[in-house]
Amino acid sequence: MSTAYKVGSYFRDATINILFVTAGLALLYRKQWGRKLGLVIIVISVIYSGNAFAWGFTGGEPTFKAYLFAYSVVGSWNAIWFCLLFKKSSKLALEPIHPNISNSDS
Repeated sequence: MSTAYKVGSYFRDATINILFVTAGLALLYRKQWGRKLGLVIIVISVIYSGNAFAWGFTGGEPTFKAYLFAYSVVGSWNAIWFCLLFKKSSKLALEPIHPNISNSDS
């Protein structure tokens, strides 16, 4: 593989990982865009992760069956995460917290 291919591959992997961390931090700070970013990155990462899994699984150039197996494994794993982020309770968890400001002393 050429140097340009390797640099591009490392840059792509680093970018996807940075976006995953950004989405996770945004979810921790209850930002609505974090959930959307997470969903988009999960879908995008299936494409690259499936290919990498197939090459790593076969130890060389994968066959069609190896690609099919790899994409089914990676797709199933990411589908679980997609469902967890997409379900309604995660939307409710991201709603801003409004504390009750009433004074109970009076």
